Order: sequence, then structure tokens, then C-alpha cells
Amino acid sequence: MCTLNVSAAFRSLQDGVLHATMDFGRLTRKHGVRIALSPSYSVEDCSLAVGKLVGHRSVKSAARMNNAVVIFLDSVEKADAVVVSGIAVHGALVPVLPLSTPAVRVTVSNVPPFIGDEALVEELSKYGKVVSPVKKVSSGCKSPLLRHVVSHKRQLLMVLNNRTKELNLMFGVEVEDFVNVVFELFQVWQERTSRQNMSGKGLCRECRRTRCGVSGRSGKTGEDRKIAATDHEPTDARKSFPCFDEPNKKATYTISITHDKSYGALSNMPLEGDPQQLPGDKVKTSFQKSIPMSTYLVCFAVHQFGFVERKSARGVPLRIYAQPSQLGTATYAANTTKIIFDYFEEYFNMTYSIAKLDKIAIPDFGTGAMENWGLITYRETNLLYDAEQSSSYNKQRVASVISHELVHQWFGNIVTMDWWDDLWLNEGFASFFEYIGVEKAEPSWGMRDIMIISDVLPVMVDDALLSSHPIIVNVSTPAEITSVFDGISYSKGASILRMLEDWMGKDKFRDGCRKYLKDYYFDNAKTANFWKSLADVSGLPVADVMDTWTKQMGYPVLDLSVTETVAKLSQRRFLLDPKANATQPPSPLGYKWTIPVKWHSVKSDKNMLAMFEKSSAEHVLSNYSASEDGLLKVNNDHLGFYRVNHEDHMWNAISQQLQSKHSEFDAADRTSYIDDVFALARADVIDYGNAFNLTMYLTNETEYIVWERVASSIAYVRDMLSGNAALYPLFQKLFRNHVKAIQTQLGWNDAGTQTQRLLRETTLGIACQMGDQEALNEASRIFDQWINGSISSVAVNLRLLVYRYGMKNSGTEAKWNIMFQRYKDTSLAQEKDKLLYGLSSVDNVELLYRLLEACKDESVVRSQDLFTVVRYVSINPLGENMAWDWTTLNWDYLVNRYTINDRNLGRLLGRITTSYNTELQLWKMEHFFSRTPNAGAGEMPRQQALETVRNNIEWIRSNENEIRDWLERNVA
Repeated sequence: MCTLNVSAAFRSLQDGVLHATMDFGRLTRKHGVRIALSPSYSVEDCSLAVGKLVGHRSVKSAARMNNAVVIFLDSVEKADAVVVSGIAVHGALVPVLPLSTPAVRVTVSNVPPFIGDEALVEELSKYGKVVSPVKKVSSGCKSPLLRHVVSHKRQLLMVLNNRTKELNLMFGVEVEDFVNVVFELFQVWQERTSRQNMSGKGLCRECRRTRCGVSGRSGKTGEDRKIAATDHEPTDARKSFPCFDEPNKKATYTISITHDKSYGALSNMPLEGDPQQLPGDKVKTSFQKSIPMSTYLVCFAVHQFGFVERKSARGVPLRIYAQPSQLGTATYAANTTKIIFDYFEEYFNMTYSIAKLDKIAIPDFGTGAMENWGLITYRETNLLYDAEQSSSYNKQRVASVISHELVHQWFGNIVTMDWWDDLWLNEGFASFFEYIGVEKAEPSWGMRDIMIISDVLPVMVDDALLSSHPIIVNVSTPAEITSVFDGISYSKGASILRMLEDWMGKDKFRDGCRKYLKDYYFDNAKTANFWKSLADVSGLPVADVMDTWTKQMGYPVLDLSVTETVAKLSQRRFLLDPKANATQPPSPLGYKWTIPVKWHSVKSDKNMLAMFEKSSAEHVLSNYSASEDGLLKVNNDHLGFYRVNHEDHMWNAISQQLQSKHSEFDAADRTSYIDDVFALARADVIDYGNAFNLTMYLTNETEYIVWERVASSIAYVRDMLSGNAALYPLFQKLFRNHVKAIQTQLGWNDAGTQTQRLLRETTLGIACQMGDQEALNEASRIFDQWINGSISSVAVNLRLLVYRYGMKNSGTEAKWNIMFQRYKDTSLAQEKDKLLYGLSSVDNVELLYRLLEACKDESVVRSQDLFTVVRYVSINPLGENMAWDWTTLNWDYLVNRYTINDRNLGRLLGRITTSYNTELQLWKMEHFFSRTPNAGAGEMPRQQALETVRNNIEWIRSNENEIRDWLERNVA
């Protein structure tokens, strides 16, 4: 048993926004429009005018709110249409604005309210379903904008929706004079928790269980022990304690935890004295009053872990907490944390804000990591590194996540986005600076180039869909907020910062970041504030340029045309679907970008920078001379977030240059060419012949980042052709020939530098995928030795290959059972992940089903790993449809277990259908989505999944014959 006491003092009180669900509970703010109120017309006039335009039955509600008329329609499309056209009231054209902006939060009191000690009792040994009475929510308001709240029923009944885990508020709102309103609340159901007694003095718009992991097996004897740890981002602090759970409601917290004396407790702040001894083998651990922070950063944990400690250059204790049996794997994290921590204090010219920094590895943690101020929580795979058991990729991942979360101690914690629409100010920044931090800790890894293949190029696939979204995106509900923790906020955000740093110069960019942190110290900020800080130190029109990248989705492809006298560029929006309407959805900037264009001449070694303005139809590259400069590389090192297309004769020239002397282009440029040419072919901008011709030089390629992107770029074609018995063998033979030289050179001896080991794993993986019999036989030989005990372990960087292809090619039920037992016996999370991949690769549907069903037992498959297992099964050709069937048949179980707003569940269906390319598969998806319309955090991923599969089907129709012709002509 442990009891948590939380006392929170808020600096400002703002009113909440009340959503009436009525009988059309699936309406969102995107269904609403707003019309400025005028004395010359009424609510009824506006409602009738809108109804005349889109149909009166489409108008679901109309109300007067804050000097405006707000009208909800039955579809987002109709709301958009009304905004575009405006309405006619009494013969006059009246403009209509969208309502799909974050709820306006009006300050209604400058008197700091206080939430007193709240006893939240958590029984760590069991879960159960309880009723938690919320006795009263009181809001004192004095505002000319919000005067009165009236319940239109005698009781204000707040009901927790079992699927969304959100409260449906059933009442109406009127505007009248009032001083104070008190809501009397009754029962709120809480799932899978013990009893929590809350007397809600703050406006809790949602009350449900604390996301609290209770798991772990530690100690030499392997006995079960419990750990409790919170995870509040983005909207879950309200489940732990009553609070104003919005990022701009920063507050101080005084926390104490009562727990068994055999446990320890951690929170954001250092201890306030020694733990207090209490009767009954209890102690009370108290922590110092916190610095002002957003609610989502509050964290506490109760554990029986040990720690490894290092001290920063200023003497700040940096501790890594882990299970006692795994403390030896915390050393790398401790050393890396110290290096990057000290570097960031210097780089940002700002000291870390708390007197200690703890990190803790949670055995079963749904999030990869969470930047809680002073107490960062991690999944074990992202913090612990064992030199004898972890791969080179695992090491890189640990260093990257450590760096990412350290960035947040400045970007996100000290300066926090004002609202979740600017999430990228947290996550895009952390995703960019993580590479800068790791580059300091591991300078030989070439992390700035690694960023190209890990963030920049992958997210360009996502952002080339109509179902993408702008970096700055309107969100209101918890489900909408959760859904934007995606590649656009993280990877695209990082990518445009990379482009911005290159345009401004590293020094000015760094100085602008320092000014931003200083200007908004312990405060909240918007994107415009960051642009201003950069403009102040650089004198550049930062906002004019960068708004084109943050306020509209997508990115351009630049068409380069070169003659004897001139080289010029034109721009257009790049979309993977060649039949898509490039003007949709409407953009305020018309899908035109202001683009910092860098270009390099191979012949003259000239490097130039130009600005392609959004208002210009084309841009002429000044200082270009065909005789002097020859072949151009536009967007060298792929520093710009755009693609470049060439005329066919130029693609041929590039291919010839690569075959004659590929080193004329550096590795980043070769990577850029590979990715651009396959993406352009996929979008039907160029023929696939250009893409395959360009790969002919690969027999001479030796760089890791190039081969890694080759593997990713050809994966789409591989997935689309894998079911074609005539074409797929030719495709495999082509790339078997390409990879043979480097495969032979590197061999199967797991030796060399970090980059060489990654290169070996990547190229051997391509060889196995392409059916190289020599590679497959070697994988099976090592696998059988490991299964029968001839060798105790497989070399760490070969394990994924050996487990996967050994099981696929020589796996039997007996071998699968041995591997499954070894999976259950190992305690290292990274090894468990590799073994799951192997188990998922077996050519036996009954064993695949056993593995999927095992996911329902958390003592066998950790809750965090269920999504990994389903995705791994979907990669197996035998499991492609099985993964979908199992997931949809168990959908109610998954929703009840994880909730519909869980971001991992929301993305699952999209992740297991990326290779679907038949009308039957599309119908199954459409049918299931229509039967389960409440998508929660999966709303956007569902749209992206459907768009992807439709594109796949069209790709087969459009490209199969063209690819057949090329392969039959060029592959003997």
C-alpha cells in the first residue's frame, strides 16, 4: 500500500471549455464554424443561411458564444464548404471562420487557487473496478465573457465512456451574470485501479486511472517484485490528482509518498530530509517543493532498484536506476548522460534547473521514454546496454534516446509549448538536438548523416500523403492530442530545424536558440516566438520562410531543367498518389514554399545557396555555367526538406557518373539520389527504369547510410512484387548481384567499427531478403548450432538475421519451442525483442497463432510488446493477413486493455497493412472501420492506412508491366 499526497499551487486560473455531446457525440470542433455576431442578424438568421447552403438537416446545433454564433454541422466537409463560400444573411455576404482551433482559455481570476493535500491510495498488489466519488468541482469566475453555467437537469451526471475513457458532459450553457458556480458531481467509474478518493477542487475535465506500471522481476532468485511509475503525457496527470491539466498551467508541487519501508520513492525533486518512520512498516518520503512545471511533467515512482551514479561538471548527481540484476548494463547510460548533459549546459548557455537528475528503466513501459523533469522514465531497451548482449544498433538507440530526453530538460521543460498544437517545439527540437548530443558523445558515428536515414527520409513518405497534417495542427481532445505524437511532429520538425540551421549558419542558430530559452525562461511559447528569437540574432526573415514549412502539410519537388545557358527550378507539391488533387485539403499558402536551395557543381566544386521564393513561378540558378559547372547536385547532403527531379537525360548522366566514379558525390548525396529516384518513380513522376539504372553502381558502394537507404527504398517495390511469381525472382536476382561484393567483403565475422558492424548487418539482411542461398545457408547453420547448444550465443550484430532467417528456413515446432523458452528465460529486453522477431518468422500458422495468443498473458509477453509481436507477425508472408484478423477479432479486448486513446493501439492497424495491395484487403479495412467508427487516437492513422492501400493497388496497375519490361531486358 502506498499513499500519495500532492499539494499544487497554480499561478493562474482559467476556465475550462464545456462540450455538450447530446445525441451526436462524435462531433468535434472540426464540424463547427464561427460567425461574428452583429446587431443586424440573429442566431436563427445564421442557422437558416447555413442550412440553405448545405441542407437544414445538416445543422446540428447553433448557439451564441462570446459575441459569435457557433454552428455545428454533421460533417467536416460541409463545415469546410461553408467556410470557403461564406453565407448570405439579408442579402449581405457574411464571412465564416472555422472553429477547429484550440479551445480559447479565458483568464477568469488572478488569485492563485490552491489544491490542498489529496490522499490518493493505491493498492499495488492488485487491480479492481471501483466507483470513485467526485464530490464537488467549484469554479470561481468573474469575467464579462463567461457569466453563467446552467444545468438543464436536476442532476449533473458525468458518465465515463467505456471506450474513449473520456467524460461525456450532459448539460447546456447560457450566458448570464454570475459570480460563482458549483457543480455537484456524482459517480465516476474508474477502470483497473484501486479506490482513489478525490475531492475535486480543480476543474477535472476527465477522471480515469493513473497510467501506472506495476511490474518487474528482479533479484538473483528471480522473484516477482513490484514497481509503480507514472506516465502523464499528454493528458493523464488528471488521472493522478485534480489539476488544470494543460501545458500552460504551470504550477509548483509538494509531493510526499507513504510506502512500505522495503521500497524507495522517487519524484521530480530531491528529498526533503530523511524518510519519516511510520507505524506498520511504513515510511513517508517527502520531496522539496518543485520548480514551476506543466502537469504532464510531474512524476513519481516507488521501487526496489539500485543505481549507478556520475556527477556532472557542476556536481549535479546523475543517477541511472535499474533492477539490481541489471545494474551492470547501466554504466554506458551513466557515462553517456554525463557527456551530453555537460555539453548541453554549455551549448544552450543555461544550467539545468534541478539539483539532481534521475533516470529509471521501467521493465514494462508503454512509452519509449518520458522527459519528466528530474526523473526521466525509460523503457529498458532505451536505457540499458550490455556490451556482450546488445547490438550496435541497440547502442546507438540508447545513446539517441538519452540525448533526446536530455534536450527536453531545456526544450519542453524550461520552455514549454503553449498548447499541444505546437508540440513540435518540444518533440521536433528534441529529435534534432539528439543527434547533436550523440555526436558529442560518439564523434566517430557520423550522427548528422545518420539523421538523414533515421528521420528525414522516412518522414518524407508520411508527409507525401493527403492524410498528412501540418506541423502546427489544431487539436482539442485527448485523442486528437495523442494522435499528433507522430512522425510529423518529431521527424519533420527535426528535419526543418536541420534545414534552418544550415540556412542560418550553426553559430547564429545556436545563438537564436539561447535567446529563445532566455526570453521564455520557465514560461510557455508559440512557434512565432521562436521565429522572432532567431530573427533577432540573425536579421533574417525567419517567419516568412519557415511559416511555409509549418503551417501547411507536405513538401515540394523541384524540377530542374538545364540547358547550355541556364539552369532553372520550378516547384510543385509532391504526392505519392499521382492522381491525387494537389490542392487538397486547402492550404492558406497554396502549397508553395520559400526554399533555401543549395547546389553543388561536381566539375567546378562550386557550392551556392539561393532562396526560391514562394511567390515565384520559377527560380534561375545564378552563377551557373554549363561549360564550367557541368553536372549539378541540387540539395546537396539532402539538407533541404524537398526532393529534386531531373529530366531523363540528366538521370542518365547521374547514373553514368556514379558508375564511373561514385565518390564524386559524397555518401549523403548518394543516399539522397537513391531515395529521390525511387520516391519519384513510386509517384509516377519518372519511369522505374531511371531508378533501376541508378542502382547499377551499387556493386562499388561501401557506405552504411547508402545501403541502409537502399534497403528501405527498395522495400516498397519488394512488398508490391513479392506475390508475383514471375517478376519477384528477377527483382531478387538484380539486388543479389548488387550486394554480392560488399557481402563477400564483410563476411559473417562480427568485427570492426560501429559503422562497419551496422553495414554488415544491413547488407547481409538484403542478401537474405533477396534469396542469396549462401547467406541463407549460413544463417541456418549458425541457428542450428545455437539451438542444439553447440554455441552458447550468436554474435550480437548477427542475432536478428540468424533468429529470423534460421527460423524461417529451418525452423520446426521443436526448435520454435526451444526459442520460445529462451525468450521467457532471458531478462534482457533487447534480447527479448530479437527473439520475438525470430519466433514471428516461422513458417507455421499454428505457431504464429500461439505467439499472438501468448500476448494476452502479461507474465509471458509484456504489455508494451504486444504491438511489436503483431507487427512482426504481419511481416511474415504467412502472417500478413493473420495479424489483421487476430487484431480485429480481438479489438474489444485490445480497446478495454489499452483504451481507444492509446497511441500505440491507434497506429497498429496502419502499421500491419502497409503492404496490402488487393481490393479484398482494402474492403476488409473499410468494412472494419465502418463497424468501429470511434477510432480515438487512430483517426488519422486510419486515414493514412486507407490512402496507402489505395495507392498500393493503383501502383500495381500502373507499374507492373513497366517493371517487367525493364527486368526482362536487364536481368539475365
